[in-house]
Amino acid sequence: MNNIKAAIPQILQNSLEFARGSFESKELVYTEAGAYCLWYALAQSAILRPLLSSPEALKKSGLTKGDWGSDYNPSLNIDIIGGLIASHIFSSRPGPTSLFVEENKRWDKYGSRDLGERWIVMVDPLDETSGIKNDMKTQTTGMLVTDTNGEFLAGAVSSLVDNTILLVEKDGAVLINFDMKRQKVTTEKITRSNKKSLADFRVATLGRRFTKSEQPLNKTQFSKNKQEPDLDSFGGYGLLSMIKNGHYGYIDAMIDPLMGQPWYEAVIWGYIAREMGLSVIGKDGMEIDFGSIILKAWEESDEIKDWKKRVPIIISQTPELSREICKQCNSKL
Repeated sequence: MNNIKAAIPQILQNSLEFARGSFESKELVYTEAGAYCLWYALAQSAILRPLLSSPEALKKSGLTKGDWGSDYNPSLNIDIIGGLIASHIFSSRPGPTSLFVEENKRWDKYGSRDLGERWIVMVDPLDETSGIKNDMKTQTTGMLVTDTNGEFLAGAVSSLVDNTILLVEKDGAVLINFDMKRQKVTTEKITRSNKKSLADFRVATLGRRFTKSEQPLNKTQFSKNKQEPDLDSFGGYGLLSMIKNGHYGYIDAMIDPLMGQPWYEAVIWGYIAREMGLSVIGKDGMEIDFGSIILKAWEESDEIKDWKKRVPIIISQTPELSREICKQCNSKL
């Protein structure tokens, strides 16, 4: 663990130089917020990708030590790394930043209000930690940046099991293939299906949502079409699988329509998905006001002081498919 911490400054410097160069040349990044998202994604990936690809190296690192706790929400040393990186990054930003890291469950403040506009930043350092034990190759990290009105500025999703980074800014999205060993960067085509019905569609959700949750999906009309998810995941990897062919194939929808996701998970994946053109609605069929949720959390209002607040969410390729899923999941047998 100490060796990993010692390596962070140099990795941050290397990642900063690449992100800054991309921003200055306008090759991959067009906004300051996008550059910070790319900086974080590169740094976190540079540390965790090599370890997650080598079980022996991961065990030797000591990062899997900690409290496995629930099968669904372990708390390990490896979960700490992304928060350390984000803290380093935003402590170097002159302008004010309010940073929420999932594992910390608090807002940390950096920078001076006199040196720029305030950003609200949310980070999921390591999505799908529980999958490490089961050798599920679905680990990702995500960052979302908004202004103080909750308006989207930029977001990034980086795979920690392959070379993919999705960077989304206000005016577009780019899918990046970053080969760290060769220090080579290429862009990939974002590929989406046009699925509009439940016929043969492929879905990502948490497998336990089908039978083990308080509101199981197998008690709805939805179960006539699916007995289990095509991808047992809700998060960054499911989102990446909606725009490229990953380990588990293309995905048409990623859903948690009844029990819902914790607010900080829902806003990171949902806001990024919507800004890149995917359909995102709640279980009532209406658009989710992510900005309002973020501001309530940032202001620590009574409504969201309970960090377990959940947001039912449906993300799909088309509005037609979203509405059909919503209809079926809300229909009791």
